[in-house]
Amino acid sequence: MARAAGFGERPAPPPSLLFDQNSDSAETLWRRLHDRFGSTGSPRLILHLKNGTTRIGNLQYYDRSLIAMHVGGNRIEIWVKDIAHVIVPGKQAEG
Repeated sequence: MARAAGFGERPAPPPSLLFDQNSDSAETLWRRLHDRFGSTGSPRLILHLKNGTTRIGNLQYYDRSLIAMHVGGNRIEIWVKDIAHVIVPGKQAEG
């Protein structure tokens, strides 16, 4: 059972949060994607961007600077530096 955050402590992130730009590096995002998904499948992800928009789609490609996804039948490419949060819907993220 998770311990409750005390006064002045940051609460634990939700288990579906794979990346938080406030506390994780781009290298951490790449490592977590690689550890979790490797080069197989095309998992569904929710990306919250720093400009306030949200993209929901299936991961197609990723490296340390770029993520490509299928969103609404189109391929979009997003720079990792523009991502605020990555969420794996309905799954527990692993760190």
